[in-house]
Amino acid sequence: MAGIFTAVGGSRRRILKFLLGALVTGVIAGGLIGPTNHFFIFCLILVLGVSLVVCWRWVNCRLLLLVLFFLLVGFWRFAISQPSLADPNKIYYYNGQTVALIAKIVSAEQRINQQRLTLRTQSLMVAGQSRPVTGNILVTSGLYPQYHAGQLVELRGKIDHPLEYQGFNYPRYLARFQIYSVSFYPQLKIRAPVSADYGDGLINDFRERLINRLNASVPEPAVSVLLAMVWGQRTGVPPAITTAFSQVGLSHIVAVSGMHIAVILLIINRLLIGFGLARSKAFWLAILMIVLYVLFIGAPASAIRAALMGLIVLLAAQTGRLANSINALLLAGGLMLMVNPQFIFDVGFQLSFMATIGIIYGYPYLHWRLRRLTGFLAGSIVDMLAVTLAAQIFTLPFILWHFGGVSLVGLGVNIIVLPMVPLVIILGLFNSLVSLLTVALGRIIGIFSYLAFNYIIVVAQTAAQLPLAYLTIEGANILAAILASLGLAGFLLMINRRRRYEN
Repeated sequence: MAGIFTAVGGSRRRILKFLLGALVTGVIAGGLIGPTNHFFIFCLILVLGVSLVVCWRWVNCRLLLLVLFFLLVGFWRFAISQPSLADPNKIYYYNGQTVALIAKIVSAEQRINQQRLTLRTQSLMVAGQSRPVTGNILVTSGLYPQYHAGQLVELRGKIDHPLEYQGFNYPRYLARFQIYSVSFYPQLKIRAPVSADYGDGLINDFRERLINRLNASVPEPAVSVLLAMVWGQRTGVPPAITTAFSQVGLSHIVAVSGMHIAVILLIINRLLIGFGLARSKAFWLAILMIVLYVLFIGAPASAIRAALMGLIVLLAAQTGRLANSINALLLAGGLMLMVNPQFIFDVGFQLSFMATIGIIYGYPYLHWRLRRLTGFLAGSIVDMLAVTLAAQIFTLPFILWHFGGVSLVGLGVNIIVLPMVPLVIILGLFNSLVSLLTVALGRIIGIFSYLAFNYIIVVAQTAAQLPLAYLTIEGANILAAILASLGLAGFLLMINRRRRYEN
């Protein structure tokens, strides 16, 4: 295999970038073009496979066919991920109808004034007869009674296609979770409680107990932000805080992001080393614990993505190969798209991916440049400034494209707030564990958690009120994104020129 890549006219890393780029391009093309004939695409892939065997000895032809092959594989993978609306064994076939069905709750999310339940259907009543039907439904119900993952329920009501609203492509958003049907306030009846051997139900109960104890230990609104940052429970964050964080470029901290994963991993790693474990063994054990942590918080797609992105950067730093880890990131992104091609249209996936590329690719140059310009600043401040600036530069085109605006105070606010984030995460984890044992002691520690969170909230709300804190680009978001992309291309050329000069 090594000979294949080196003979194609470049290094293995460069060829891998071409092939993974073709794969991602194929997935994007599949989403833009829409439904296609699966059999026709499959035949083209077979023809390319045979052509590769025949033309293997010609280097240039081999490269072209490999790129086309990966392009078509990506296109075909997206095509087969689309639902077959003519299949009566799928629940979305009955969209627009009033149905009676049996389903299991796979996730239950408590919001301020409602519950959001994801149901996995098992059977459907059709003409008085029960027939097996599969597929997921997103159900909106009242706050009471409370439902839990693992319960078997009977649903009676209307199911519909999800609809776009206010320019937001809600159907595409739900497609990431293989959800193509929604139901608003149907009749729900519990047919069977959570079984004693249902692992997700036990984890859910433990998580619910932890959240309740933490709610009793830390005052609002700090506890809502804490639950979002540490345990991925974003539903209780007040809208005013969410808006302020968005306007000053702090939305990324109110989620289990790659930065959070990195901080938690470093905390666990230091504790294990402190207990006498060898550094290499401590690092790999910490990674295992991060995997368990992601599973505990429900393994949402955003947390899985954050864990992959964060672990790639940390593994690269651990091995001293930060600059060479771009292929690992591309491979992880390609694998995620093969598992679920709908991720390509997920804004969170796009921003996380580009921010990680910025840290890997842009951080070394920015760190070098900032050290020359600000030699009087402490090394940790320069590191933080370089990481933040790299992530913001690389995500700017996507922010302008999707949101039509940009925070003009984001860089400064991040520099002020980010040093507090590790402390907040440490306090949140410690506060959670102590509150499980005793609420009284949890409330004492909760005072420090509240002060730390309140610092972040006050900074964000104060900065959001500054003149021109957030610049909105009405009707020109695509043009602004193109201009920002050209600026990013120029920045990349500048980085490459410095690398060539050094080599």
